[in-house]
Amino acid sequence: MQVNSNLFSYNKETKTFASEISTLAHRIEDHSPFEQYVNGQEGFTMVSHVSGDKAHFTVSLYERNDEGEFVAWHLVPTENTVRQFPKLNGSSVVIFND
Repeated sequence: MQVNSNLFSYNKETKTFASEISTLAHRIEDHSPFEQYVNGQEGFTMVSHVSGDKAHFTVSLYERNDEGEFVAWHLVPTENTVRQFPKLNGSSVVIFND
C-alpha cells in the first residue's frame, strides 16, 4: 500500500506521523491496511507529497486497550529507509483504529 504523506499530521517534537484508518480507508484494497513484506512483516510505503520520495514503514506494535480492543498500529521506518533518509531515524507512524 502506498499512501501520500499529506494524509498524516506530523509532530516535529516527537517525529511522529499520525492518522486514522478511516482517513486511509479509500487506499485499502483488502481487509489488511498493509502489504506483506518478504521477511513476514507488515507495512506500507509513505510517499512524500513534497519530494515524491518513498519511505517504507513496518508494524512494530499492535496496540490494544485494557478491554482488549484494538486501538492503533505503531510503525517504524525500515533499516533501508533510515539509511536512505537519515532524517527519518527515530521517527514513527501511528494509525488509530477509529
